Amino acid sequence: YEDLVSDSNGVIPGINNTLTPGKYYLTEKTAPSGYDIHYEDIVFVISEDGNISIEGAEHQEHLVITGTTQRNYTFHIPNFRNEPVELAVTKTVTGSFGDKTKQFTFTLEVENAVAEDEFTWSKNNVAQQEPLHTESTFTLGHGDVVKIMVPVNTHVTITENNEDYVTRFVFNNSGVSVGNTDTILLAHDSTLAVTNNLDAVIPVGVFNVLAGVAVICIATGCLIIIVRKRRKKGAVV
Repeated sequence: YEDLVSDSNGVIPGINNTLTPGKYYLTEKTAPSGYDIHYEDIVFVISEDGNISIEGAEHQEHLVITGTTQRNYTFHIPNFRNEPVELAVTKTVTGSFGDKTKQFTFTLEVENAVAEDEFTWSKNNVAQQEPLHTESTFTLGHGDVVKIMVPVNTHVTITENNEDYVTRFVFNNSGVSVGNTDTILLAHDSTLAVTNNLDAVIPVGVFNVLAGVAVICIATGCLIIIVRKRRKKGAVV
């Protein structure tokens, strides 16, 4: 079998129940653009009674067997992307005391990255001249979007200096993380939505104290006015 090409569903024609007993070597020659080739051969054996086994402990996960009276054998051979993926970090500021003009500082940490590794990025669709590095910082304000290109299948940690704000991270519209840091695995282009909220609560009793002071001031003012009026009448007499 030469030059077999997988179809749109990833199925390789010819690798089916027409194969005769024997040992087979499945070798990938090329992979789609942006994906790594599966360099190691997948070696499998078809016995005389039709059972299929795969050689090599590291390749056992590629063979899936289903059924009891009639067995079905399926090979799952993954191709991993080798191009960087995009992490879009968005910012929203909420709350009665939330400052929508404020720029918040973030720190980027990339798994297994060294200081010399560079990550291209943009802010509000404007490409930035200086690349980011692991442990680099960037800023975001209300409505801003930062897009960072990082290696695929890599854990990335984003940490915010959120000061007195309550921070929520939402990764790909799924789970919510409360706090000023979040670690995510980037298997494909993704979005990390960051929301900062700041509301102020006046402590109980403060308003009453302030109101009391105001009443005292007003009463004192009235008293002064009354005294002055009495003195004026006395002068006329």
